[in-house]
Amino acid sequence: MIEAWSAQDVYAAEAALADELASGELMARAVRGLVEVVAARVDQLNAETVVALVGAGNNGADALYAVAHLAEAGVSCAAALDLEHVHAGALEAARAAGVVIVSGAEALEDVAEADIVLDGIVGLGGRPGLPAAAAAWVAAIPDDAHVIAVDLPSGQAADGTGFDPDGVLADETVTFSVAKPVHLLPPTEQACGLLTVVDIGLALEAPPAVVRLTFDDVVDLWPVPGPEDDKYSRGVVGVVAGGEAFSGAAVLAVTAAVEAGAGMVRYVGTPTPTGLVRAAVPEAVHGEGRVQAWVVGPGLDVDATDDAAPAQLEVARRALASGEPVLVDAGGLDLVDDDVI
Repeated sequence: MIEAWSAQDVYAAEAALADELASGELMARAVRGLVEVVAARVDQLNAETVVALVGAGNNGADALYAVAHLAEAGVSCAAALDLEHVHAGALEAARAAGVVIVSGAEALEDVAEADIVLDGIVGLGGRPGLPAAAAAWVAAIPDDAHVIAVDLPSGQAADGTGFDPDGVLADETVTFSVAKPVHLLPPTEQACGLLTVVDIGLALEAPPAVVRLTFDDVVDLWPVPGPEDDKYSRGVVGVVAGGEAFSGAAVLAVTAAVEAGAGMVRYVGTPTPTGLVRAAVPEAVHGEGRVQAWVVGPGLDVDATDDAAPAQLEVARRALASGEPVLVDAGGLDLVDDDVI
């Protein structure tokens, strides 16, 4: 399983760990991991310029320290920032390493020419939306630049609940210790790209805020038939799908039920899709009978006027009212009360 922890729990664990370490060591660990990823991309992409978008918090400091290390290694680096709101130590290190410090219109010009953009505008306190200056930086990122976000793409919600299409859309994200909800939940995961988690020695005792199954987890959970099983113990799926207008949906639904491993599949439909199912999936059984789960609705036309349609729709209604598990799709949704959906 892939697990993610809330920003609050991460902050608490980081504070406890920082108290045990020398001053600045926790950030140094994060920066080393970040530099390793960015340096690898510089080599892989033959990148000539790296531009950091630097905010006032620790993520901005991470990005600024990272380009300082890269500049010391001979990479051409610039940092777009607000001199009144920047980590002083990171700024000093960047200047000493030869990082070009830019702001205003000059910053937009440098961003527009970047091969790699390192996004350190905001951290785990991030929420949808960006200040005007930062939004201008993001808008200036060229389409062919490789964007690496520090901890999370700026403009996206750290808790994964808010996606901003005008925020940073990263090719990859480098985060520290553990994944956060922004990396796993659907609204914001799309903005994160490839995820790298850098180990900085953090131990979290709090339970994860988000847990997501992987393919291997599903394989482990999937029941495997044994010698004592029969078609009923494996499960019988009833399919009410297709019609004279959308007959192919019946074949798709019945085939999927068979391929998923059902012990038996029953199909209820009108003449045209029934003929197609008989030809494509001869092992399917036709008509009502003992069923333990239903698929209702693919290709089902609740307004159909052919003679066989009323009987099929009546079976669909009985399936929805049966109390058995039901997967409802397409036309089947028209048979479900609004307060249920």
